[in-house]
Amino acid sequence: FTDTETTEIYPLSLHGALPISGQPDRAGRRAWHLAAASTGPDETVAAALDRAAERSRAQGGYAAVSAAYERAAQLTPAGPARAQRLLAAATAANDAGQLAEAGNLAGQAERLTGDPALLADLACLRTTQVTGDRTERIAALATAASRLAGHDPQRAASLLCQALRAAWANGSAGLYRQLTTQLHALPLPPGTRLRPVDEAILQRARLAAGDPGASAAVLRDCLAAIRQDPAAATPYERVSASSLAFALGDHDAVADISAALAADCRRQGMAGWLPGALQGLTTAHLSRGAWPDARGCALEGLKLAADLGQLPRAAFLASMLGLVAAHTGDADACLSWLAEHRRLGGSPVSGASYQATQLAVVDLGERRFGRAHERLTSLPDLWQAGTEFAFQPDLVEAAARSGNLDRARQTSRMFEAWVDLTGQPWAQAVAQRCQALVSD
Repeated sequence: FTDTETTEIYPLSLHGALPISGQPDRAGRRAWHLAAASTGPDETVAAALDRAAERSRAQGGYAAVSAAYERAAQLTPAGPARAQRLLAAATAANDAGQLAEAGNLAGQAERLTGDPALLADLACLRTTQVTGDRTERIAALATAASRLAGHDPQRAASLLCQALRAAWANGSAGLYRQLTTQLHALPLPPGTRLRPVDEAILQRARLAAGDPGASAAVLRDCLAAIRQDPAAATPYERVSASSLAFALGDHDAVADISAALAADCRRQGMAGWLPGALQGLTTAHLSRGAWPDARGCALEGLKLAADLGQLPRAAFLASMLGLVAAHTGDADACLSWLAEHRRLGGSPVSGASYQATQLAVVDLGERRFGRAHERLTSLPDLWQAGTEFAFQPDLVEAAARSGNLDRARQTSRMFEAWVDLTGQPWAQAVAQRCQALVSD
């Protein structure tokens, strides 16, 4: 084959100018040539494309991985084996940020199989996609988990933990409580061990519910394991771990986990996960007061998320840019970014909460303590569980300096309870400041 003929056989990038990263090696080229010459099912060629796909993965070519598995599926007779290859193609497309292609491939696989385990894997994949309102997809994942509970309770528990994480991120409070109940009712055999991130998500749900038997140590152990060996976790688990680290107030873990994931995304072509990594980095920079770095990461993440169709993540990153503006005293820019959050489809309830907390930051900086207190006490009673610590110190200061010591003391005690649970040194220092504000 000439170079021109070779280029016509191999899949091209979205722009059609360059081959997808992960160029096939000699064996891969031979597999693609054989595939081009095949006119019907051929398991030998399909298996060769499977091997080529995995070599492309090692080279960082997730779009090439998807293309190879999709072609292998086309050379596979209809049935479970084709569905499994389509799932592999869909997963790689999702990793590469090709969300529409991933959805199309997943749909093809669903029409080919009735296997509960494979359908659960497909439901799991759809739940990881940060597109639109995920409520129905999360509920479908819970249903898939219930179908596996009788013969594979460990897998069912893992699926429910992923559904829990997605429900929390989606702001689906009622569904979150339903999933927590379903998970606690699962008949797990004694001694069952879940994957570290799944166990950490379970313990976080128990902590949020006020379960005295819940363990924050499990979360810390999970974060330590992922920081030590990031490659042992999936991209979804690493994004989840970053979120768990935030809930624990561990800014260093948020930064380390997110930075390592962002570097891997850039090196391996995992565009689909890069916005999530950049969101984690934005959070870490915000927590440390590094406003320019936070703004840079959020802007990059927002643009990429919007380009990929991850609009809920883009909307959230817009709200984070509003918080950056608030911390620098720019109320107009803050309101502008919150308008962008609404334009991108952000929840009105979330938007109202972001506006109250962010403009309260501006008010505190301008010594408008009474106005800040009004904003923060206007928040709905149902705040996203596990995030209260982010604004409680502001409320303590606003209440104390505006003369509402009872509210200040009540909020200070709530923050101290979270500090006792997490044991973060920075939080202990903030708690001491809160105590000083409410002391007689």
